[in-house]
Amino acid sequence: MANKLNNGSFLMTGSISEEDSVLELYQTAALLLGNQEEAVATVERTVAGVEVDPCAEPAKAQQESRELLVRIALERAIAMDPLAFKPDTLDSGPDLCIDTDDLESTGITVEQLSHLVSGSGKTRLREWLEHLQPDSRVVFVLRAMMGKDSASVAAELRRANGGAGWTPEHVGRVFRGALCSLASSLVHAPAAS
Repeated sequence: MANKLNNGSFLMTGSISEEDSVLELYQTAALLLGNQEEAVATVERTVAGVEVDPCAEPAKAQQESRELLVRIALERAIAMDPLAFKPDTLDSGPDLCIDTDDLESTGITVEQLSHLVSGSGKTRLREWLEHLQPDSRVVFVLRAMMGKDSASVAAELRRANGGAGWTPEHVGRVFRGALCSLASSLVHAPAAS
């Protein structure tokens, strides 16, 4: 389930049943990886790897599950396309349409993103995510949908990528590029009925 954060991000959180928790893990993995089979395998590895008893400590098990899922999904995303996660290729990228990674500076409102995340716009969001480069998809999901900041995303990417040079600045640049793409996608999309 998605809850809006003060900064306009959406955090996958809440007290939910075990079935809903597995569904949330699957949805998160599918968004991060852009591949249903990989998402299923990632959830299976996550559920098998959780050490906390979900019956005894449901909140702790849920948190551990989310953290483990992100680690496994990042490792898998990098294994599937290692060149996409080389931050040195970002320095020569195109100029971005915005100078900040504030969502609303792109012209996208929190309400529009909320609609895309939880409303009838889910299909449109999934289609848009499928067209992003793997690094952009991962960074966007972690930043905009899971509420992580650039420093924590960079740390996760360095850990998953064997220490390769991801910095908060690299993450910010990738995130701004994804926001530009999303804004462009929304501007060019047919009006919702």
